Amino acid sequence: MALSDSVRNEASQIIAANEPVNSKVVQLNELWLKNGLASFQTVSCCKMLVHPSNRGGAMLNGHDVLAKGEKLMSQGFRKDLLESSSVAFGLSSNVAKRQQQINANMSLVQQFPGTLAPLQGDELYLSVGASHSTSFLKSKKIGRIPSGNEPLKQILEDGWKWLVLAECLEDAFPTLPLLYSAALNSSNTAQVAATELECLATISKYIQLGKTLEAAVAEIAIGETQCKEYLDVIARQTLHRGAADATGIILGCLQQDIWRKCIAGRGIHEIGDPL
Repeated sequence: MALSDSVRNEASQIIAANEPVNSKVVQLNELWLKNGLASFQTVSCCKMLVHPSNRGGAMLNGHDVLAKGEKLMSQGFRKDLLESSSVAFGLSSNVAKRQQQINANMSLVQQFPGTLAPLQGDELYLSVGASHSTSFLKSKKIGRIPSGNEPLKQILEDGWKWLVLAECLEDAFPTLPLLYSAALNSSNTAQVAATELECLATISKYIQLGKTLEAAVAEIAIGETQCKEYLDVIARQTLHRGAADATGIILGCLQQDIWRKCIAGRGIHEIGDPL
């Protein structure tokens, strides 16, 4: 179904509202479902790739995939919790954009060749929630991670329930994957908190998509991050160095030991000149 002007306007108001990110996502999901712009589908983990905007463009970390998988196994695997954060967009129908999405995932797998499952060529969706869990299960299914856990057998064979969002939503609201990623990573009980680099990359993406620095920081601060105590420092370095050089800013901050100074309680005014 096409995105009508009335739905677009209502969604814009929800996204711009000064409300918690989880509240926004609940309202948006109701709006999409009511207007045929999203649907619940049972999808196999093998049909999933990671959205290139997940975690600010960092997508995921192979080491965290293993750590989160082990945590899920030790806690006892619960399908209902997995389904509560399983949200995805469809792969783009635009050939060039779809190839960019596929290339991003191929590059990700190459970074963690012994952990992440290789692409099969028949994937259909891009996850913005449950990405680490899904990657863990994909690797289990193809044997990269030893199996032997019977409760997982059915979910590996049959898949689980996903909320799939229409492609036109991302086209209309380019920051939507970032919003969903922030919300779903903050609500998952076994989530992997966003790192400094992921937060900085997210700030960069928000600014590139037209948000102000203050608005970008406010969006990130709502989610689960490892750097809430010094997020303002990350933001200041982004402002002075430009939104495109996320990795360079992080490295510069590390060289000046800014993270440690902030964690120790020293104010921004004591850190010195911007990088």
